[in-house]
Amino acid sequence: MTEILLLLTAYFLGSIPTSYLVVQIFHGRDIRQVGTTNPGMMNVWDNIGLWSALLVGIGDIGKGSLAIGLGIWLGADPYLLGAVALTVVLGHDFSVFLRFHGGNGTAPAVGVVMALLPISTVYVLLIVVAAYFATRKKRACGILGMALAPSLGFLLGYDFSSILISLMVLSLAVIKIIRFEGFTADRMRQPVDPVLTSDSENDSTTTQ
Repeated sequence: MTEILLLLTAYFLGSIPTSYLVVQIFHGRDIRQVGTTNPGMMNVWDNIGLWSALLVGIGDIGKGSLAIGLGIWLGADPYLLGAVALTVVLGHDFSVFLRFHGGNGTAPAVGVVMALLPISTVYVLLIVVAAYFATRKKRACGILGMALAPSLGFLLGYDFSSILISLMVLSLAVIKIIRFEGFTADRMRQPVDPVLTSDSENDSTTTQ
């Protein structure tokens, strides 16, 4: 019974539509009608602004970390912990609050990795930030970070189950990103209402 309740909790945590709530509350808009229409952090960053995207990222990453933290606290074995990780990401991707639509699952997957491979995540974050300032390619840098995290976890001596779970959820996120928008959202981006770009750090200069 505890296992079922844990998985249900992970799903509903993942389902919390952070991007929808942030954009609706602070901008009075529906993120599903903006840019790529994907209710995720990257679409918010591209078409709303950096500060709103950071709020979304904190919330979505927190969902993944909280679900894994709860599982660890309840003494979940690696198999159950893997199921929790997968469930929180799928909850984000197929949110019950958005009629089973959602984002790519990247941010909650990162939250899962942060909980399982914390030191590895710190190093990866530094690498990704440096790569972004050098290239300004958000998606490519994000995928680089997701590829590096499990490898660094192995080098740092984390247990195999944590590395495998991290690899599973990150692979799922990468597959969805490439399938949905490739390495850039430019080919799917729609014209953006100027009213939406109220954050000063909006970097959607490539929007046509």
